[in-house]
Amino acid sequence: MLTVASPAAGRDFSDDGRVHEARGLKGRPRQAAARLATRNVPIPPELVALLRDRIERFGTGEDGRLFRSANGNPIQSCTWWQVWRKVRRLALTPEQFATPLMRRRYDLRRSGITWRLNPGVPATEIAAWAGHSVEMLMRVYARCVAGLQDVWIARMEATLPDSLARETSQVTWYEHSCAFIDARWPRHAGKGRISLAEGLSVVAPILVKSLRGAADPAVLRHALRRWAFNPSRRSAAMPAEVEAALAGP
Repeated sequence: MLTVASPAAGRDFSDDGRVHEARGLKGRPRQAAARLATRNVPIPPELVALLRDRIERFGTGEDGRLFRSANGNPIQSCTWWQVWRKVRRLALTPEQFATPLMRRRYDLRRSGITWRLNPGVPATEIAAWAGHSVEMLMRVYARCVAGLQDVWIARMEATLPDSLARETSQVTWYEHSCAFIDARWPRHAGKGRISLAEGLSVVAPILVKSLRGAADPAVLRHALRRWAFNPSRRSAAMPAEVEAALAGP
């Protein structure tokens, strides 16, 4: 559970002349600071065991900090860089070490988000854990789901009523997506329908962009969000470019 952030802004840029600033959590409004906003972030059992062992051996700082200097202060960035370089050299092959793979500690955050997206964890949950919006999550990380078309189609098909189930080979991705929307639409209120349409509108163009004849991703995303993934507007008159985008593979 995280309760506060401590970014290293540098003495020249902080209000109190210290290297680190005490700030609220990323993605939390300032008003939440007075309510001691927290962020629950699930971690693997193996990491839980490692952290518990460390706490038993070294305890925590007065502010609850796990990793700190010998004087109990936050560890400086230059020290983190030195340690991180040693960790990369031990963990990676010489070929991997020469690449940008895990070159920064921040890359661990991105890897964690990608790891959660790939198994299909809901974007709303991942965004809450990461501390930013669903829109930013999908814009920055959605490309990590490329190549999993069969997985997503199978999952959508599994949620359909038996009366709508058909052989995958006879159904296009577009028909699958629309059937999925139609099956879910009555169960959601307005906000839920918007999230449903926006989520699929972001992912679908990425999944089909490698197919021959696929429309421009931006045009296709607009066509899906505004018309195709809204049952009440699907049969309405559409601009020519929208019809052409939806008629693709």
